[in-house]
Amino acid sequence: MEGEWGSEVVAEIEREAQDFTVVKRRFSGFFNTDLDLTLRDLRVDTVIVMGVVTNICVRSTVHDAFFLGYRVIVPQDCVAATGPREQASSLYDIATHFGVVSTSESVIAALTTGSPVSVVECE
Repeated sequence: MEGEWGSEVVAEIEREAQDFTVVKRRFSGFFNTDLDLTLRDLRVDTVIVMGVVTNICVRSTVHDAFFLGYRVIVPQDCVAATGPREQASSLYDIATHFGVVSTSESVIAALTTGSPVSVVECE
């Protein structure tokens, strides 16, 4: 719920003045928000999805991003599911159908050096 503790941005994440805020009202960050419009205005073609819960909100956002034509990257160490089975199943489905599963280390390296994002094999 907007305004509740669970909707607050984690204090350790530093926000800059130029950062955009999108209020998410459903499982997917794209559903009934301006996220797609904002990303298209910025000519973004790749999204990196992080958060909780992998098997619900992350997965819903990944699906919508994929169906909207974005390249999707999910760092496996930046998502958490309701349990290990759900985590493994969701990451497997993402890796085999909707995007790339990687690590935060690889994503950071790609963003800072331009190196390719490494792919994690999901079982």
